[in-house]
Amino acid sequence: MKTFIQTLFGVLFAFLILIFGSIFIISGMFSTAPLVPSSGYLQINLSGPIPDYRASDPWEESFGVEIPDLRKIRDNLEKAAVDERVKAVVLRIAFLGVGFGKLNELQEMIQIFKASGKPVYAYLDMATTRDYYLATACDSVFMAPASNLYLTGLQSEVVFYRDLFGKIGVEADFVQIGRYKNAPDVYTKNKISEPHREVLENLLDLEYNELTTRIAANRPNLRIAVDQLINDYTGLDAEEALEQNLIDQVLSYDQFEHFLKDSLEAKNKISSGEYSRIPASSLKIRNQSAIAVVHVSGVISEGSDTDDPLYGALSGSESTIENLNAAAESKSIKAIILRVDSPGGSAGAAEQIWHAVQKAAKAKPLVVSIADYGASGGFYITLGADSVIVNPLSLVGSIGIFAGKFSLGGLYEKIGLHTDVFSRGRNAGLFSSNQNWSETERAVIERLIRNFYEEFLNKTAQARELEKEEVRQLAEGRVWTGKEAVEHNLMDGSGTFYNALEAARQLAGIDSAASVRLIYYPKQRNYWQDLLKHGVALTRSTTDQGLLGQAALENSLNRIQNKPMALMPLKISWK
Repeated sequence: MKTFIQTLFGVLFAFLILIFGSIFIISGMFSTAPLVPSSGYLQINLSGPIPDYRASDPWEESFGVEIPDLRKIRDNLEKAAVDERVKAVVLRIAFLGVGFGKLNELQEMIQIFKASGKPVYAYLDMATTRDYYLATACDSVFMAPASNLYLTGLQSEVVFYRDLFGKIGVEADFVQIGRYKNAPDVYTKNKISEPHREVLENLLDLEYNELTTRIAANRPNLRIAVDQLINDYTGLDAEEALEQNLIDQVLSYDQFEHFLKDSLEAKNKISSGEYSRIPASSLKIRNQSAIAVVHVSGVISEGSDTDDPLYGALSGSESTIENLNAAAESKSIKAIILRVDSPGGSAGAAEQIWHAVQKAAKAKPLVVSIADYGASGGFYITLGADSVIVNPLSLVGSIGIFAGKFSLGGLYEKIGLHTDVFSRGRNAGLFSSNQNWSETERAVIERLIRNFYEEFLNKTAQARELEKEEVRQLAEGRVWTGKEAVEHNLMDGSGTFYNALEAARQLAGIDSAASVRLIYYPKQRNYWQDLLKHGVALTRSTTDQGLLGQAALENSLNRIQNKPMALMPLKISWK
C-alpha cells in the first residue's frame, strides 16, 4: 500500500512538472524586453520584509511576478536617474518590515537619485513609524484621504516559552558562553535577564534618537517636536498630518496621478518589476570593470541555500562557498563585495564560510558590506575580509556561542508515544530527543563550545589587530550597533553598500570614472531543483510519517540540536 501511494504521488508530481514546464518554455519563447514609454514615472511599491537580495527567477519573471529586493530597488533608481524617459519616481510605502540598516540604505538611495534633479515622491495609504521615517527622505509626501499616520515609536517584545514548554512536556537544555548571549533564554527562562535588558535598552535608545533626529532634519517645518508628536498624538488622520506639516498634500491616488501628469507631463506609470528587466548597460551605466557581489542573506546553515518554516531564508555554506570560489576564479572580476545580512547561525557552517572568504581575499580584494545584521556567525565570516563597512545602525557583534537541545520525551508521553531506550556508552544519549543531557554529556558540549568561543576570540583579535583580552571585553555575546562597532575597532568604517563599492574599487585600482559592472551571486535560482526537492520532501513526509508526525518534528529541530550556534540573541521590532 505504501509503495502504491508513493508511486501515485510520483506520477502526479511528474505530471505537474510537465505541465508547468511547458508553460514556462512557451512563455519564454514569446517574452520580449519591456517597452518603456517616452514620458513616464517609475513606481516602486515598498511593503513587507524586503530581502536584501533575491536571485533572479525566470519562472516568476515570465509571468510578470514582482518581488522587490534591495538590489533591484538600487539598480532601478540608478537607471531612472539617467533614463530620459523617466521623469520622476514614486515610492508607494505601506507596512514596511525592514530594519534600520536597510532603511538608512534606502534613504541614501533616494538622496543619490535626487542628485539627478528629478523629483521623488512618497505616497502613503496607511503609514506606520517606519513608513513615515523613509517617506521623509522624499521631495514631497502625499497621503490618501481617510487614511491614518501612526507615529508609535519603537518597541521590542521578547516572548518566553519555558512555562508553555512545561505544560506540553518539552524541556529546553542549553549551555551558553557570554553573559549577553541570551538567545536560549527565551526557551529556558520566563523573564528577561539584566544583561539582556541592558542591551535592548541601549539599542532602543540609539535607534529612537536616530528616528526622531532624522525625521526632524528631513521635515524642518514641523509645527511641534517629533517626540511630542509620537507621545501626545501617536495617531493622526490625513488632515491632522497635513496641519502638522508632516505631509505636503492629501490626494486620492487618482488625483495624485493627475498631479504627476499635469506637473511633470509624466503620462504613464512604469512598474518597477518591468523596469527591472531593462539592462543597465542599455543606458550606458554599469558596463565596465566588473565587481562581484556575493550575498549571505538569512540564517547561516550547512548545505545549500533554502527556506525553512521556522527560520525563514537559510544561507547555506555550500552555496556561499561555491559563489565565493566562482567570483575569485573569474578572470573578468576585479574585486568582491561580500554582502552580509545575517544574524548568524551554525558555528560550523560559519567556520567553513570564513575559510572561503579568507581564500577569496588572497585572490582578489574583498570588502564586506553589512545590511541590517552582521552578528555572531554573520560577524565571524567577515573576519577574513580586507575591509568591513557597516551601516551605523546595523546590529553586529554578538561574539559568543551556545548549544542546546529540546527534550520531547514528556510531550511524546502526553500524546501516547512510549519509548524504551537501550544504550552502550556513557554518553550515548547525547543526541537523544527523549531526554536532557546527563552531567557527562553536558560536559562534552561545554568543552566543545568553550573551544569554539576561544577560537572566535582569537580570530577576531587577529583580524582586528586587537589584544585577545580587549576582544573578550567586547564579546560575551553583546550586540552592538554598527557605529559602536567602528568605535571599538571591530569594523573598519561606517557606510552603506555604495561606500563598500568605493572601497572595493580603490583596492582593485579601478579608475574612479569607470562605471563598475556588478555581478551578483547567486546568479539565478534553480527553479527545477527547488521544485524537485520540495516535491520529494512532500511525498516522503506524506507517505512515511505524516506532516505532523514525530520524525517531521525532530527533523525541524535538527538544525540546532546539539550544534554550536553563533546566533544573535535578540530582535528589534517596530510596533
